[in-house]
Amino acid sequence: NNEKKWTLLYHRSPSRASYPRALFGVSGFNLTYWTWYVADFVPSVNSSAHTKAELGQIDAQTLDMLLVDPNMGYVGLGMASIIWLGAFLYSRQLVSAIWAPMGASSGEEQRSVLAVSSLK
Repeated sequence: NNEKKWTLLYHRSPSRASYPRALFGVSGFNLTYWTWYVADFVPSVNSSAHTKAELGQIDAQTLDMLLVDPNMGYVGLGMASIIWLGAFLYSRQLVSAIWAPMGASSGEEQRSVLAVSSLK
């Protein structure tokens, strides 16, 4: 049997995973909000304002006040994407457990071999 046996050296408590998961969840919600803002809210508001102007219900000054600048939405979406990516990469870098080969005594070459798993 060539299969190595491993000793668990470190195990991160699952209760300590709540902060990274909350960070990932909140950043995901933020990304969803800005996606909705850019894809639905701004076009709907601007379309409605243009329709009212075409029907003569509002004048040009009111139209200028009602129009929403889409650039703000794109900036928000870009920032939300960066925050979400950072939260994702941070949670992937956390170490969940570390194992070493069983029977490796100090000074042996095998001791430099470790198995690491990340947070799921």
